[in-house]
Amino acid sequence: MSSDGKMIGGILVLSIVIIGLIIGLGGQSQSNTVNQEPIKVETGELVRPDAQTLGLAEAPVTVVEFADFQCPACALATPILNQLIIDHPDQVRLVYRHLPLTSIHANAFSSAQAAEAAGAQGQFWEMHDLLYANQKEWEKVTDAQTTFADYAVSLGLDRDQFQKDFTKSEFIDRIRLGLGDSQTLGLQSTPTIFVNGVKADSFDKQTLEDAISAALSAPAQPTSSPMQ
Repeated sequence: MSSDGKMIGGILVLSIVIIGLIIGLGGQSQSNTVNQEPIKVETGELVRPDAQTLGLAEAPVTVVEFADFQCPACALATPILNQLIIDHPDQVRLVYRHLPLTSIHANAFSSAQAAEAAGAQGQFWEMHDLLYANQKEWEKVTDAQTTFADYAVSLGLDRDQFQKDFTKSEFIDRIRLGLGDSQTLGLQSTPTIFVNGVKADSFDKQTLEDAISAALSAPAQPTSSPMQ
């Protein structure tokens, strides 16, 4: 074969290889695209029976938030989540799960204790909102428990009872359970929000409204579902 023939033959072989690679990569890209469907979490670690809830127990949509009271993003998410309950009083239930990021937030765990101690007197959500509203005030204090006790008094709670409940093992265990469940679920940031078991891409109101609409239009779940 002449040198020109060899060159042409080599070019043809190279072209075939390149075309094959393009087809193969195209097929791989399509395969990756197919797997972009949201994954639903079907696990008891998402909602616990003793978790703090807001809204009707029988609501068809359960919004679960794993959050840290010292997290600035969680403070931004709070009014959005509260508004969802106002806008969907018969359709949405909010569940708060503790995920205090103690490695970066010095008062994260103690603020969770404060919320649970207030909850013992029936005002978890009032303390929840107060902690987020005053986050800048208490995030760097060295005696957080005293500050939180002052908050409790401002809510009309009994200070001595609050102080006792602040260190109650039942509530500390509840916080630690949230931490353990978050690890099982592979969560690494706050807020992390699930809508009927489906992890939300973000916490902006439109994203959550779309997720709620999708949940309401989905087939009804069996009553034995762990989300109930």
